[in-house]
Amino acid sequence: MAFAGRWELESQEGYDEFCKLVGIPDDIIQKGRDYKTVTEVTQSGDDFTWTQFYPSNAKVTNNFTIGKESEMQTISGKKFK
Repeated sequence: MAFAGRWELESQEGYDEFCKLVGIPDDIIQKGRDYKTVTEVTQSGDDFTWTQFYPSNAKVTNNFTIGKESEMQTISGKKFK
């Protein structure tokens, strides 16, 4: 699938508005505004691994399968489905 690969953020629109909607505090929004995250996606059949690398040497890895509910985690540790 063409979605698999390594992707570096070039630009973003609506970042502040989105972050406020999902409850991210203003100080964290400010820190993340200029991050140039790198996202790596690998695929094996319907199974995907989605890893985001942050400038602070932090990374978050989530796994999901197409058609199945998955639990994922944000960089702050908040879990969601």
